[in-house]
Amino acid sequence: MNVRSLAKVAILVVAAAAIAFSCSLDYMLDFDIGDIAVGLDYVDIDYTLFNAGSRTMDNAQIHIEVTVDLALGGSETLERWTPGVDLSVFESFSDTLEFTFSGEIINPVVVEVIGAGWDEDSSGS
Repeated sequence: MNVRSLAKVAILVVAAAAIAFSCSLDYMLDFDIGDIAVGLDYVDIDYTLFNAGSRTMDNAQIHIEVTVDLALGGSETLERWTPGVDLSVFESFSDTLEFTFSGEIINPVVVEVIGAGWDEDSSGS
């Protein structure tokens, strides 16, 4: 291989890396699970979504699963998606999601985020 061929290959590799890196930062959804309040038969979960990417997100949401032990025996697991929200770059959204169970709850409570999703910005920005 001559120097020109190597230079062309090097430029292609650098260009491909730059494109891959820039695309990976277009959309980045950060989230936080805050306070978890346990009532007689419900669990309230405070959560925050944050758009850490470089483009607006439509319909950003997370999928939360909650497992509890019930006083009458056994356990129960419920799951829900948070409502979808549109997030501008560096915008955050906080809310509370309630899970109502079939009976009285005893501890422990296990909360997991089992998914996240969004739609690409439909406005083109």
